[in-house]
Amino acid sequence: MDFITLKNITKTFNGVDVLKNINLKIKEGETLGILGRSGSGKSVLINMLRGTLDYKPDAGQVIFNLAICPDCLAVESPSHAGEKCSCGGTYEAKEIDFFNAERKEFASIKRRIAIMLQRNFALYDEETVIENVMRAMSDENDYEDNLYDALDLLEMVQMNHRITHVARDLSGGEKQRVVLARQLAKQPMMFLADEPTGNLDKKSEKKIMSMFDSGVTVLFVSHSLEQVQRLCNKAMILEKGKLIAYGDIDPISEQYSKMIGG
Repeated sequence: MDFITLKNITKTFNGVDVLKNINLKIKEGETLGILGRSGSGKSVLINMLRGTLDYKPDAGQVIFNLAICPDCLAVESPSHAGEKCSCGGTYEAKEIDFFNAERKEFASIKRRIAIMLQRNFALYDEETVIENVMRAMSDENDYEDNLYDALDLLEMVQMNHRITHVARDLSGGEKQRVVLARQLAKQPMMFLADEPTGNLDKKSEKKIMSMFDSGVTVLFVSHSLEQVQRLCNKAMILEKGKLIAYGDIDPISEQYSKMIGG
């Protein structure tokens, strides 16, 4: 089922088109690798899909096909249309032009999108590792349930041995792992990632990506072609702001390998 449609997206910074007439449909539950050399527009696209206002398209539309509850404006991915919301309402199918949406709808969508940027350690420095992860969880859940879920996540990212350590005392790699656990704790409908598993071994990588089997849509930026091949089922290639290829992982990987001289 189509989840996000990019229509004729162009973005300009300082007079330079960094994204050029991008047209793409991203399906619900897709794990999409974004390949491209430095300066190809990968980070711009990720930040645009997050709803960062500085990255609002100068032309074109980012359209979300969603299930939205008309009573509380909670949003889910499109396959949830017709299901009951926790507030008692019923999710209805709706297309929303992201950057031209009503303020409350825009905020509801942003809350359901997790993003992890390389070298970005947005943590509460004076709080412990476990407290940081639990802050990302819903207050509607039972405290004990949140605690055990947080412990499971920290074990998954190999940080269960540091749960009582204050965040400011962690190394850069450890902070990245806690940030990853925080983003997973949000139970997002979409996860945008810039090399989120760079400090994990392959076994842990696989465990983390298995969390997305339940229909979460993942956009995964990596400089490592081998990592994209291992983790993604679809891939796209950006080159100088243009979308030059999209499709199944094997043919796209082969095309990109030739581009970079692999």
